[in-house]
Amino acid sequence: MEIACPECGTDTRLPLPFGITCASCKAHIADGKFDRRSNRLGRLVFVAAATGALSYTIMSSDRYPIATEYAIVESCVGNSKRSLLDREVREKRDVCLCALEQTQQDLTLDDLEGDRKAFFSTFKVKAEECRAENAR
Repeated sequence: MEIACPECGTDTRLPLPFGITCASCKAHIADGKFDRRSNRLGRLVFVAAATGALSYTIMSSDRYPIATEYAIVESCVGNSKRSLLDREVREKRDVCLCALEQTQQDLTLDDLEGDRKAFFSTFKVKAEECRAENAR
């Protein structure tokens, strides 16, 4: 049997005892040549397909434009009347991101652009839910 070295690709002949056959087709395995490179092609095809599927999912999701998301989170985090400790800023940021994510599941970008008052009332409710969830 010949096996290609995974490092350099050189074929190496390995002696195998007679009588080793495939369980499915009964071909003699000792007569074959096995190449690990075919595995690489399979992995490459899998990675390419997975990347394409992930890209499609990300591109077709119902997220708001990044500039809109940033502005919403920035105004949410920065609306405090007092100076916040770093820990408080991180906690508030997490609540704002959670609220934005949950609001996006309920309201589309058209909803945001059409009725900002409804958007911000929904956002406020979601922020309270997230704050309560983080407090646990």
